[in-house]
Amino acid sequence: MSQPEPFDHEVSVDIASLIPEDIRDDPGRLKDWVDRALKIGLMAMIEGSGSVDLSFVNKAFEDWKEGVSDKLIGEDSEFEQGLKDWFEDDDGSFQKAFDLDDSDSPLSKFMAAQKTDRATHEGAMKTLVEEIKTAVIKDSGPQIAIVQGTNFEEDIKTHLNITKGNMDNIERVGSSNIKGTAARKTGDVLIDIVDPNGSNLKICTEAKSGADYTLRGKKTLWDEMSESMSLRGAQAVIGVVDLNNKASNHANWMVNGDDRIIVAVDWEKMDFTLLEVAYQVLRHRVIGNSKKGAKSKSIDTAKCDKLLKGILEKMQVIGSMRTKLTGIDTGVEGVRSDLNKLEKGVGADVGELRSLLS
Repeated sequence: MSQPEPFDHEVSVDIASLIPEDIRDDPGRLKDWVDRALKIGLMAMIEGSGSVDLSFVNKAFEDWKEGVSDKLIGEDSEFEQGLKDWFEDDDGSFQKAFDLDDSDSPLSKFMAAQKTDRATHEGAMKTLVEEIKTAVIKDSGPQIAIVQGTNFEEDIKTHLNITKGNMDNIERVGSSNIKGTAARKTGDVLIDIVDPNGSNLKICTEAKSGADYTLRGKKTLWDEMSESMSLRGAQAVIGVVDLNNKASNHANWMVNGDDRIIVAVDWEKMDFTLLEVAYQVLRHRVIGNSKKGAKSKSIDTAKCDKLLKGILEKMQVIGSMRTKLTGIDTGVEGVRSDLNKLEKGVGADVGELRSLLS
């Protein structure tokens, strides 16, 4: 075969028009660009036409076929015969390896291991599922928190002391007689407000852990709260009820004037969030009223109202979600995650409200 020789070729105007103008204006780049374009086109034409001489490939294949026909190809080839013997020989390594009647064969050992592993895995999975069910049911059902005490008033006092963020003195007084009364013991937890702008400022609470109260008719909880406020010399009062008892089938937050608020708390979950909010709101009002026109810190009441509304809405959603977490299903972890996010959001809102009111 003769060696190719370089040759000159004249490019037509039509083909030249396909070359970008900036390439045509640069002789150095033009030659390289045309060479590469010609090479690409020729290779494409060769592959598309199938005109490559493949005779040498056919010859090489035939030589290979002839050389291995007795060894790898054909029914009588050494490979075929050896493979047949390997499969059919009763004493061969293949038969022994897959003999299920032989407990020492690799396949028998493998199958025995699979049975053992499957039994182990089934047992482990059953145990795990039961543990998950127990944990979820325990989490979602009514329960007493570890830190919960046996007395509602004591837990109210403890929570307020932990979250107050100020120097107020908070004590349980429901078991003590009120001086100047006929052994009256109304008012369960008394909050002495410590503030440089006022003295003898108090908030009392009327705690109802059971169903022994009413909001209608005679001697309502509102009446008891007013009486407690009067006898304890307080300027505001909070009625605290446990939302888990049958009498609490009412709103979790109720307001009567500027000095009385009823809140429902989840004693079983030790969730006293609304009590903390009521305390901060009434504390700010009591201090503000005591200044009697004196110059006081200006607060964003609209923002406070918005935060309070958001807290109440989130608490309502949290309560609804808790009651729905009563079984195990594919979405329980997602619901639990949403619940945690809501509770964190409430905590952040309460903190912001506290900072606004302080």
